[in-house]
Amino acid sequence: MATQDPERAVSLTLRRLGIAFAILSVALLGVLAIAPASAHFSEWRTVQQRYNALARRAKRDPIEVRVRQLSPSPDVVDRCGSCHLGAAGVAPVEGDPLFAAHPPIPHDPTRFGCTICHGGQGRALTMRAAHGGEPNWDEPLFPRKHYEAGCGLCHSGITAPDPDLVASGRGLFEVRGCSACHGVDHRDVAGGPDLSEAGLRGYAHDWHDRHVRAAAGSTDSRWAAGHLPLEEAARAAIDAYLESRVGAPQLMAGKLLVARLGCRGCHRIGGVGGDGPDLSDIGSRKASDLDFSRVRGSPALVDWLEEVLTDPSRLDPRSRMPPPRLDASQIDPLVTYLLSLRTRPIPVAFWPPDRVRAMLLGERDFARDGHALFGAFCSACHGPRGEGKVLGGLSVEVAPAIGGASFLAIASDAFLRRTLREGRPDHRMPPWGALDSGLRPEEITAIIGYLRGLHPVTTTFAEVSASDLDPSRGRSVFRDRCAPCHGDRGEGTAIGPPLAAADNAVTSCEDAIYGTLMNGVEDTAMGTFRTLDARTLRALIDVVRTLDRAPGSRREWRPRQGDPASGAALFARHCAKCHGARPEVRRAPAIQDPRFVAMAPDAFLAASIVRRHDRTRDDVRRSADEISDLVAYLRSLGATSEVSHAE
Repeated sequence: MATQDPERAVSLTLRRLGIAFAILSVALLGVLAIAPASAHFSEWRTVQQRYNALARRAKRDPIEVRVRQLSPSPDVVDRCGSCHLGAAGVAPVEGDPLFAAHPPIPHDPTRFGCTICHGGQGRALTMRAAHGGEPNWDEPLFPRKHYEAGCGLCHSGITAPDPDLVASGRGLFEVRGCSACHGVDHRDVAGGPDLSEAGLRGYAHDWHDRHVRAAAGSTDSRWAAGHLPLEEAARAAIDAYLESRVGAPQLMAGKLLVARLGCRGCHRIGGVGGDGPDLSDIGSRKASDLDFSRVRGSPALVDWLEEVLTDPSRLDPRSRMPPPRLDASQIDPLVTYLLSLRTRPIPVAFWPPDRVRAMLLGERDFARDGHALFGAFCSACHGPRGEGKVLGGLSVEVAPAIGGASFLAIASDAFLRRTLREGRPDHRMPPWGALDSGLRPEEITAIIGYLRGLHPVTTTFAEVSASDLDPSRGRSVFRDRCAPCHGDRGEGTAIGPPLAAADNAVTSCEDAIYGTLMNGVEDTAMGTFRTLDARTLRALIDVVRTLDRAPGSRREWRPRQGDPASGAALFARHCAKCHGARPEVRRAPAIQDPRFVAMAPDAFLAASIVRRHDRTRDDVRRSADEISDLVAYLRSLGATSEVSHAE
């Protein structure tokens, strides 16, 4: 075969390179021609050209057609104003919602931009990309019904007042006719100042006195009648309602629901709450990281959150979260609030006062009175008034009725404080005093005060003394309430000291007996009897006062040391059916937990058995010796603990 001419080969190569260069040049020219053409026909340019056409028709100056970019912080670029011209500060014109002025808000949207409040992709220049339609963009625009979630990003520190007080104030606001003159939640009303943002901007706290003075000088009798002086509790309720009006009614409704439902009892929010899943950044969860296989809806964070709030066990069969059993009207506010929980960094220059107080001064974002604290941290398990619950989820647990009169009658403040501080290990209740995210000492004190306030002393000694004496009633009550610990004749038993001792001056004076019945005796099984009426108390006091004084000394009495083996047999026979170890059949708290036993004083254990919180299941009265044996058995379960039993 003949060898190819080198010159011809070089010529052929150069010809091929020339052809390739020509093709690339044509392609480059095409791209260069298409780029300005595509920019010319871009969405934002078309929008601005449409604005200019409407502006000329309205005899207004046209605007320069350009990309309108805002950088509220070094890491944020916001180009939304390229289409949303009204929000960018351009003079509004009629004919297109994009050209309408931004609704009135406490902030200047031309300074903050759009994405910081509404979500979305600020750098984008097409509607699909900007609103979150791109497949790999995990921060879509907030849905219209949840747009208030953006407010919570900056205003996460706004304090939610006591939810029950807010509800009461809302009702009074309507009943007293306040809504006839004052708009709330951006409802236009002709008359007095709009109060839609009263909790954010502030309001005149002497409003009540002003209205009363104005009513006194008014010639309108109907108006004056509606402004009669209100009691202090009513004024406080309306104040709480006004404090909750921050310009975002749905967001605040969700925050109030979280406080009322006790979500912080399990979940940490903003660094404060239980040891369950942390919700502080749940609004930033990426859809790409979530499992939507069991979600009845679209693969979006909103639908995932709705499923969690509707049926958490369907979403995750291992979930310990009981079914929330929420009303349909509660779902949207809660989703709005959860979407607002994002930890996105915000320039300090943009921080509102409430965020400064929360981030720098450690101010809580929930009311700190006992009632509100109990609702925020305890009610999810123990019920709104501590009535107790059977909790579902992955395992069945019983939360005791800590608000019941029978429980509070025998639980000392020290025991309540210790339980709140140390929690119940291996149970849902965390150690609130040991967690950095938990309750402060003064908050624990407030919760105990709330529980005590559920059953205050309502019968005075004067009322007792003035009641008719019924000796037979007194003997019956003594036999039922006092004899189990102190003996049928007050002679003392294995668990209770004698009442009839010769040196017992305490039981010889009626007012002293009354004080003991109302307040109990610290570090003993003697609880309170505040629920007894005046007539019963008079009869009982008379019986105790007239007990035969037998020789002996109350000071020398000591409780009997019970037999743990006998107690174990008694527990298996009479207690295990409710307090047993099997969660699926347990109908009462798991008192065999060694750590609970180590925490509970002997006096509390004995009093619990004597009073038997639910008498319908077992009407057999245990003897004092049997009670002593049961306490000894329970105490043996916690014998290895180093916790002191002296409290």
